[in-house]
Amino acid sequence: MISLHGEHDLNSAPDLNKTIVEAQQQGVGIVLDLSPTTFVDSSILAVLIDAQRNARAAGLGMAVYTGNGLAGGVRRILEITGLDGELRISPDRDAAIAAVREGLA
Repeated sequence: MISLHGEHDLNSAPDLNKTIVEAQQQGVGIVLDLSPTTFVDSSILAVLIDAQRNARAAGLGMAVYTGNGLAGGVRRILEITGLDGELRISPDRDAAIAAVREGLA
């Protein structure tokens, strides 16, 4: 599980990408916890898109855990870009983990 707390943008995108890539290279599926996230920009969305693409290519699971709901700005950017329909998004932590264990991307 990788958790993003607070605001994330161009400055934090490289670190997030590195963390995700390293996990995927080790054959590990990822649950990305966005529940404590208050803002993401397009650079973070690009990282999520690449992570999803790489997960599918490697047969690894990837899910986004939202908890009781995403911050309005985060939810809105996922809706506007259509990523809310592309990413496996779950408000239930156990369901997100189960999806990753099953290799669902």
